[in-house]
Amino acid sequence: MSLEKKILILAYKFPPYEGVGARRWAKFAKYFAKEGYKVHVITANWGKNVNKSWSADVNHENIIIKQLSSFFDKKYEPNLTGKLFFKAERILAKIFCWTDEAYSSYVWNKSTIVKYIKSEQIKLVVASGGPFSANYFGAIIKKKIPSIKLVQDFRDSWITDYFFDHPSMSPKDRVYKKEVKMEAFSIDNADAVFSVTPGCMERLDQNINSYGLKDVNHILIENGFDEDDRVSFPDDCFPSGFYNKTCVNISHFGTVQFGREKSFYQFILQNKEKLKAEKTHICFHFFGSFHAETKNMIENSELKEMVKFHSFIPPQEVQKFMFFADMHLVLNDEIYYYAYGSKVYDALMHKKPILLLSKEEGLYKLVKDNRLGMVSNNSALQNEQLSDRLIENKTKLKQGVFINVDYNFEKHSVSSITKRMINAFNFVK
Repeated sequence: MSLEKKILILAYKFPPYEGVGARRWAKFAKYFAKEGYKVHVITANWGKNVNKSWSADVNHENIIIKQLSSFFDKKYEPNLTGKLFFKAERILAKIFCWTDEAYSSYVWNKSTIVKYIKSEQIKLVVASGGPFSANYFGAIIKKKIPSIKLVQDFRDSWITDYFFDHPSMSPKDRVYKKEVKMEAFSIDNADAVFSVTPGCMERLDQNINSYGLKDVNHILIENGFDEDDRVSFPDDCFPSGFYNKTCVNISHFGTVQFGREKSFYQFILQNKEKLKAEKTHICFHFFGSFHAETKNMIENSELKEMVKFHSFIPPQEVQKFMFFADMHLVLNDEIYYYAYGSKVYDALMHKKPILLLSKEEGLYKLVKDNRLGMVSNNSALQNEQLSDRLIENKTKLKQGVFINVDYNFEKHSVSSITKRMINAFNFVK
């Protein structure tokens, strides 16, 4: 490839930003750097918290992070000035129809980004985020510098199920109309478009067809696990937070909100009598925020003996629970079940069986068809079958043999995915 081994990543959220939104390209940047690429990153001015989040992943001589300030950064100041700037941004956003939190940052820094690409002689740009900011401005930059190759990384299926998240809007709303046009513009001016799950890809294809766009180079680039995150522990490190070693400890890592709590509560409620009889043999553990009302309902019921909610545990300690868990529980969103998160890959990294509650689509099929665990589509029938299967196989689960060991887990590693991504860039001449 004549890329001179350079790539620029346009990502509003990137370390030192600490949220999960920074993970995807922090990991990919790390492995692009290992492959000899000079990785330039343009992101927002998130501060200098170098020891948190995924900052260690991007601490590499081949990764150059340029944090751009915005006029409206002052809105974060905890004083009257901050309040005034926040209000001013809200007023301008309403007047000019700014679509998300990143929009004003790109408006303010657009010319700076163009100058940077030209001065560094960047030939390949990846814009990652949403079509309403990062991808849209990536397309604008492509129009200004036609010689670059632009890859749009759509991390979610943004327009699909739009009115579920925006119930007060209608198809006639000017913000919605603008966002639809921005998505079409972002795709039309891209050399390739990435989607993160098969379901997201399918839904974006429907949008692409509705826009009348032809010959879009649409590629599936999923999330994955980072082999460097794997930590092994000796048997004597078995965490005291788990029930004893004879109990099947089933663990969920991450937030349980936005309807995910309903599927779990429904599952245990429908099979309460069966599961209650197994309370010394099966226990569910939750690490992370859990929907408060549902949590209270569980803690004030007979189910509390087999469901344990853990307070905050440092990341290194959580790795121990991931390692010793007998199963990893994955709860998919009721609406966005096709856009599953990265936590499922932790189970694949540790080669642990997955207990999945989700509507039937990509992840459901992956787990079921490859014998990577147990699944239910949240129906009463499948929930009952799942509880029976869980009870029948508790011995195998404790023995660590309830998983298809011949499955190619490596294909889900960020390292392997990065290599596939590099191959996808071969269209660049």
